[in-house]
Amino acid sequence: MNTDTAHQDVWRECPAGELRRLAGNLRRRDVHRTTRRAALSATVLVVAAVGVFSLFSPTGSSRRGVNVGGLWCNEAVALVSEYHRRKLAPEVLAQLTLHLDSCPHCHKMRDQIDAPSAPAGQINKPARH
Repeated sequence: MNTDTAHQDVWRECPAGELRRLAGNLRRRDVHRTTRRAALSATVLVVAAVGVFSLFSPTGSSRRGVNVGGLWCNEAVALVSEYHRRKLAPEVLAQLTLHLDSCPHCHKMRDQIDAPSAPAGQINKPARH
């Protein structure tokens, strides 16, 4: 038995353009794979950058303080003038009172707010934390 004739039966000639079509398909697949990897990498970088920015931004949680009673420290400080003018809604007044009583940073401010001689503009705000 001649092995050359056995291989000739297995291999057939490709139709014209078949190899070019297969190579094109492989190139397209590689381009799509590379594009997906680049998009995933870019997404991960953007998410990481947003996370780092939010940690170190001046408007991040360190500036807002602590959320006690449904109010952040910066929100409680902003409500002080309305508190003095007695213009707060009852539910907001309850939130502010709970915050000032419970927040370790704003508790000292509570004594200043309740002092009759302390104008709203001269109240010492809690230290940043």
